[in-house]
Amino acid sequence: MVMKTFSAKASEVPRKWWIIDARNQVLGQVAVKAANLLRGKEKTVFTPHVDTGDFVIVINAEKVRLTGKKEEQKTYMSFSGYVGGHKSENVRARRARHPELLRRKTSVARIRMTSGSGKIDINGRSFEDYFPTVPLQNVVLRPLQTAKAVNAYDLSINATGGGIMGQAGAAQLAIARALLQVDGNLRSPLKAEGLLRRDPRMKERKKSGQPGARKRFQFSKR
Repeated sequence: MVMKTFSAKASEVPRKWWIIDARNQVLGQVAVKAANLLRGKEKTVFTPHVDTGDFVIVINAEKVRLTGKKEEQKTYMSFSGYVGGHKSENVRARRARHPELLRRKTSVARIRMTSGSGKIDINGRSFEDYFPTVPLQNVVLRPLQTAKAVNAYDLSINATGGGIMGQAGAAQLAIARALLQVDGNLRSPLKAEGLLRRDPRMKERKKSGQPGARKRFQFSKR
């Protein structure tokens, strides 16, 4: 009796669409379920070197749940291949990439924007009290000035981390992306002014066995 080895053809594989609701689900369990569907691991026609998977849409990804202390201890790392290209961030920082939680350097700003008369409060303090100088105020108000909506919305901002200038930049980015959510036609003017670009600069960490991030101990032959 002759047995033939079956190998699926990608063009002949039947595919389905799946929707996974990640709300209050454990991150690892959601990832495993999505990976199995994407690979088609549970299909009878599964072939390791052929794409036999289905299409997956994950909703409410920002509300996924992590167990234990992973929110602070779980770290994502990447390396560009160049000197100083090592980057790492925890889950809390990774969530900061979403529009409702935005960063500049190490500063993070959450914003709540509602229709109003232009009232702004930051961390429970008035706008003029928190940013006392005109240059800092102009940094925050620049997206509203570009969109010609200075007195159109009330803003409640929660800023943490970094310095006062970094928090002003984080608030600026949060306002710009919030305006983009309200009116998609504002993308061109906001992008032309560079208001949709996140500033990823942050202090590089000290390396073990070295006196600083880049500094090295003086070479001693003996």
